[in-house]
Amino acid sequence: MNERKKIMLVDDNVAFVEALKVILSLRNDVEVIGEAYNGKDFTEKIKTNAPDLVLLDINMPIVDGISAANICLKSHPNLKILAVTMSDATDLHRKIKKAGFTGAILKTQFSDHFDKALENINKGERFFPLLNTLKN
Repeated sequence: MNERKKIMLVDDNVAFVEALKVILSLRNDVEVIGEAYNGKDFTEKIKTNAPDLVLLDINMPIVDGISAANICLKSHPNLKILAVTMSDATDLHRKIKKAGFTGAILKTQFSDHFDKALENINKGERFFPLLNTLKN
C-alpha cells in the first residue's frame, strides 16, 4: 500500500479549512498534518512541518499565497504547492504557474479536480486545468 501523502492546508477562511479537513479525512491516501491561516503563519510553520503537499490559498492577509510560496520554495525547493483559489483569472493562474506552484485548482471545482491534481503531482507532473483549456 502506498504511503499517505502528508498535506498542509493554508487558507484564511477557517470554515473552508475545516471543510477540507473533513473531506480529506474520508480519504485513505492523504493525511492533514497541519494548517495555517495566512501566508506569514505558513512561512513559519513550514520550518517545523514536512508536508508532501501544501494546499495554498492565494488571497490572504498579511502575506499573500504567491509571496508565501516564493519564500518557502527558496528554503524548500522540492515542496509541492497546489493553489486552491476562487479566482479564474487566467493572468493570475499564469502568475501562479510562473511562481513555481505545482498546480492550481478552483475552490468551486475542488471535488472535480483534486483527484486528477494529486495523480499528476504523484507522477511528477504539474496540473493547471484552467490554463490547459486555453489555445495559447
